[in-house]
Amino acid sequence: MAADFVLHRSESLEAAFRRIADEQLTRAATALTDESSSREVRVHEARKRFKESRALMRLYRAALGDAFDERNAFYRDAGRALAAYRDVSAAVAAVEAIDDAAAVGLRERRDALYADVEAFDKTVGDLLARFAAERLAIHSVALNDVEDAVEDGLARTIRAARKAMRGDLHQWRMRVKDQWYHVRLFQRVWPRLMNVHESALHELSSLLGLHHDLSVAKEMGVSASIDERQNAIVEKTRPLAAKIYAASPRARAKEMLALWRAWRVVV
Repeated sequence: MAADFVLHRSESLEAAFRRIADEQLTRAATALTDESSSREVRVHEARKRFKESRALMRLYRAALGDAFDERNAFYRDAGRALAAYRDVSAAVAAVEAIDDAAAVGLRERRDALYADVEAFDKTVGDLLARFAAERLAIHSVALNDVEDAVEDGLARTIRAARKAMRGDLHQWRMRVKDQWYHVRLFQRVWPRLMNVHESALHELSSLLGLHHDLSVAKEMGVSASIDERQNAIVEKTRPLAAKIYAASPRARAKEMLALWRAWRVVV
C-alpha cells in the first residue's frame, strides 16, 4: 500500500486532500521523467497517479463545489494525453494471454508508437508544464463541509457503480476503480476490514479492466476469441458484485466515516 495515498491519523480530511493531491503530482512527474524506466512503464505509472487523483477529486466533489469541474478536467485531460500509449500496450497484453500470434500486429503498432521519441517527449513536456499551476490550485481551492462531502463522495461512487453494472460495463469499470482507490485511502482506519474490501474491489477492477482492454483490441482489428473471453469475464464479476454491493451505498459510506472518526480518537 503506497504510504502517500492513504489518510494519516494526525490530519483532517481537508489537510489530507491537499497533501495527497500535491504528492500525486510529484509522483506523476517522477514517473514521467524516470530515465531508468522504459517509456511504457513511465506511461503506466503516471496514468495510475492521474486515475488516483481523479478518484480523490470525485471523493471531495461536494467540498470542491464549482471548482470540481476544473480540477477533474485537469486529471482527465492528463490521462487522455497518454491514452494512445496505454491503450495499445494494454491491448497487446490482453491479446497475448489469449493468442500470442494474434498480437503480432498490435506489438508492431505499439513499438512504432513508442519509437517516436520526439512525439513522446513533447507529450510529456506539455504535461509537466501544467503541473505547477495545478499544484497552486489544489492548495488554494476552498473546501466546504469536508466530512459530509467525503461521506457523500463515497456513497455517490458506490451508487453510480451499482447503477452502471446493470449494463454499462465501461462506466462500471471506472466507478469500481474509484471505489478501489477510496478504500485504499481509508485502509489504515481498520486494516483487516479494509483489506477484505480492497482485495474484492481489486479483483473486480482487474476483471473489468481486462474486459475493456479486449474491447480496445477489437477496435484495433483483433478478433481472436475475444467475445468468448469477455463473456466468461462478465460471469466472474457477478458473484463478486453481489458481495461488494450487499450494503446500501449510504450505509457503507457512513460506516467508513465512523471508522475514520474512531481511528482518530487518541487512546
